[in-house]
Amino acid sequence: FTRTPKIHTELRDVDLMLRHFVDEFTWPTDIERKIELHADEAQVSIDPDRFSQCLVNVVNNAIDAMHESAAKA
Repeated sequence: FTRTPKIHTELRDVDLMLRHFVDEFTWPTDIERKIELHADEAQVSIDPDRFSQCLVNVVNNAIDAMHESAAKA
């Protein structure tokens, strides 16, 4: 079995992390994105690397699902 890597939490601004992700992610050209955030200066204790990886996984799954749905139509 493998050991789960240790979590390294930091106090981070959620809006800032999400905005950075949206700006830095390589989006397919057929995907329009819009971001509306309302957690002004919300600070959370979070592992930024794990959070980023979760965002990548969720967005990639959503993109795959959208493309699969469009292919069936």
